[in-house]
Amino acid sequence: MSRIKLKGTHTEQEHAAKLKESRDFIFNSKAGARLKSILASECTELKTAYILDSIPDEDEDIYLVSVNNENLLSVELDQVDLSASPIIEHKDLGNYKKHLRKGDQIKLTVAMELGLNAIKKAQ
Repeated sequence: MSRIKLKGTHTEQEHAAKLKESRDFIFNSKAGARLKSILASECTELKTAYILDSIPDEDEDIYLVSVNNENLLSVELDQVDLSASPIIEHKDLGNYKKHLRKGDQIKLTVAMELGLNAIKKAQ
C-alpha cells in the first residue's frame, strides 16, 4: 500500500466523498455503464473501482481508474463516436505512486483504503 498514513482529516474526508461518488457513477449510473463495461473486460473480476482523475472534453473523456486495488487504467472514451474502441492503457501502480505530489498521494491512499474495505465487505 502507500507510505502515507491516513489521519481522518477534512481533506481525506473530501477525497473519500468524491471517490465514493466516482464508484457510484461507475457501478450505478447509466452514464458510467460504458466505463464499467470496459473496466470489467480489462480486469478478471470487477469488485471495486475509483476514478482518481478525469478530463472531460467535448470529443472524448479520459479517466484514470484504480480497479480492485491492483490495476490502474487510463481509459479514453470517444464521446462523438460511441462505437469507437476506447483507448486503454494499463499503468504500473508502483511507478505511478512515485511521481505523485502529496495531495494526490493522499487521494490514492484514500482510494486504496476504500477499495480494501469494499473488497473485505464483499468476501
